[in-house]
Amino acid sequence: MSYLILDELTKIYDARSGERAVSDLSFEASKGEFVALLGPSGCGKSTTLRMIAGLEDLSSGRILLDGTEIHTVPPDRRHIGLAFETYSLYPPLTVFENIAYNLRAKRVPTKEINHRVTEIARILGIDEILYAKPGKLSGGQKQRVNLARAIVRNPALLLLDEPLSHLDTVERRQLRRELKRIHHETRLTTVLVTHDQSEAMALADRIVVLHDGKLQQNGPVIDVYRFPANLFVAAFIGEPSMNFVDGWQSGTRVDLGDSMALTTNVAHKGDVTIGIRPDDLAFISPGRSAGSDRALRGIVKSIEYLGDETHVVVETVGTTSPSVIRIGGEPQWPLEIGETVVIEVRRFHVFERDTGIRIDTVEDNPSRVSDMAIADKRKGKMREGSDE
Repeated sequence: MSYLILDELTKIYDARSGERAVSDLSFEASKGEFVALLGPSGCGKSTTLRMIAGLEDLSSGRILLDGTEIHTVPPDRRHIGLAFETYSLYPPLTVFENIAYNLRAKRVPTKEINHRVTEIARILGIDEILYAKPGKLSGGQKQRVNLARAIVRNPALLLLDEPLSHLDTVERRQLRRELKRIHHETRLTTVLVTHDQSEAMALADRIVVLHDGKLQQNGPVIDVYRFPANLFVAAFIGEPSMNFVDGWQSGTRVDLGDSMALTTNVAHKGDVTIGIRPDDLAFISPGRSAGSDRALRGIVKSIEYLGDETHVVVETVGTTSPSVIRIGGEPQWPLEIGETVVIEVRRFHVFERDTGIRIDTVEDNPSRVSDMAIADKRKGKMREGSDE
């Protein structure tokens, strides 16, 4: 049985309008799993977290922790650790006393308090500032203390509400790595609320995507990224965002205009939207040909060199919006703004335009696999010759 279960959780703030902040939300988390609730502002993720913590009443549904219903249990008896985005530290108290505050309130023996505080401080890397006051700490240090207060209670479940949002870029990346390490060391079942898809993908074992209070997709990080359930998930996850091109599908052929077409695996008839991630597009080098079912022509509109990768914006012929292509490092040959290029589509998704539901995902071009197989055979022959 799963450790945390949300069963058709619903929250209605205005009974007259019946508008739902969260609507029939169900998902499960295994013991020791790190789950991210991901979605834009107002999607219901923080409301869901507050219902789990007992800070919001449920309109309907159930919450079970380790097989026991907790939605009727007072917050202080749910055995949950909670860290908000705001630190809320007590300025007159030292870091040690801030961490120990809840333990002292529960009359935990002093010897045990000393042991637990020093141990969690070691895990979070704040053991050298235990006797400093909060006013002397950086944002990253304050958030570590905030996390320590939640974890030191040895909770059955750890809830994190946008814990990195107040930090600058460097501190955010550093603490993100620390959170991953801390979770590996403590193995606390953790639910993180965030609007940052990079943060969710970096930290979580599994992502639960919400929009307008409704579940959009629930699955392992790699599955949500590679096989988005619908257009919302496809657009929300990934940086740069997925490219979209409207088309018409008849059978397995998708016409994109200007004599361009793609071939799919699943037959369908009607308006569709093709989704292509920037790293699933590649430039075809001058002099090299590509199959007509995977080639798009376009004009280079801008080039952004970002050090470890390059983003190239191309206005493809016959489409209404430009496409972004992501290249690792720099292009293998010079590209110029205004240049006409040919792009190979290595992988794409087909979405039904009316419902937004994904119909199909078409993997890498089989011809590229054949080319790789031929190259491997040649390498094999070369190795055999060298052995002789």
